[in-house]
Amino acid sequence: MYLETRPQQPPRTAKVLMLHGTGQSAHTFQAKMRYLHEPIARALFASSALQSEFPYPGGVEFVYLDGPIPASELDACDETYMKPNKLPDSWLWGYGDPETQELKGLEHTWKHLATVLNEHGPFVGVIGFSAGAAWSVILTALLEQNLKTNPHFHVNHPPLQFCIAFSAFMFEHRTYEWIYARKIQTPVLHFLAALDTWITERQSLKLVERCAHAQVEYFQGSHYIPRGPRIKELVTKFIQKTSGVGKELRPGGYEDWTDA
Repeated sequence: MYLETRPQQPPRTAKVLMLHGTGQSAHTFQAKMRYLHEPIARALFASSALQSEFPYPGGVEFVYLDGPIPASELDACDETYMKPNKLPDSWLWGYGDPETQELKGLEHTWKHLATVLNEHGPFVGVIGFSAGAAWSVILTALLEQNLKTNPHFHVNHPPLQFCIAFSAFMFEHRTYEWIYARKIQTPVLHFLAALDTWITERQSLKLVERCAHAQVEYFQGSHYIPRGPRIKELVTKFIQKTSGVGKELRPGGYEDWTDA
């Protein structure tokens, strides 16, 4: 007698992609965001409470990425509106002025993010800060559109359920108009710092206008990740409500997606 046994699949996890800011790293971003891990996990569990079984028996996994460009090797960083620390663990997603310039190095970022989505996805959501927040919203938009126009970004991935963006901004050069041509339907929670001198309110609100289901929250502070009970509560409530909104707005989304 011969019995064929198939290898057991690991339990499904809810993966959240985490993108740091300019000149930072996965390690430093994790240190700043760790306090939100438990509230996010609880919110994802609560949002699935009405289902017959919890869809993520493997729990919640936060996937922190380093940007693909080492800041320590780029003298061109001196031309940017931000001057990142040139430390060994300091990374970029691109460089240049996002308000006026065609950014440099983005071909590396497109390929890097596409590889992560294809090899480690699917992800239920994405969270980013500053430049990482800008890319978080870009990913959210492109996964809705499923465009084939970018030779560096070929992915097999469903639309996300949510996006949380701290101090996000648009790439405003005409080269990137195609990214924001259609309003983003995925719910996006925007945190704006009232005293931010790096990313202006105008920059953030211009991006908010491209999000059909945006929630905007201000905090008293500058260019950093806010902390405190209010932030936890806002994030928790936002994630709890995104599942219902996502299913209504994006048929064929995460729950219906299979890796062909």
